Amino acid sequence: MTHHQTLLSILDAVSRGDVDEMMSFYDEGAVISFPYSATVQKIEGKKAISEYLGGALKLFQMTMRLTEVIQSTDDDVIVATYSSKGVVTTTKKAYENRYVGIFTFRNGRVLSQVEYYNPLLALSALTP
Repeated sequence: MTHHQTLLSILDAVSRGDVDEMMSFYDEGAVISFPYSATVQKIEGKKAISEYLGGALKLFQMTMRLTEVIQSTDDDVIVATYSSKGVVTTTKKAYENRYVGIFTFRNGRVLSQVEYYNPLLALSALTP
């Protein structure tokens, strides 16, 4: 499976709220960073990531769409843009956002993910 295919599979799993499938594509030592987040900026380890995303995907039910993949000069790094469209389950408010993700792979699995998004859109959808 190419890194591009892996990313498509991850976004599909997120769209279905399937954290277990999503995590099957991550390395045990994976790290996810959200530099613009006001709450959680870094999660280390597959178990911690799974726990965090399990809660997040119950709160945000959304469909993810890959819009662009840019291969870097390093074959194990891709930069991708993607979007979400959905709803926050607690407020029933619509949620849409755009993301830029930098994915680093090791042995075919995601080792690190840095995700940039607009946290104000998330905050607005979370606020009753």
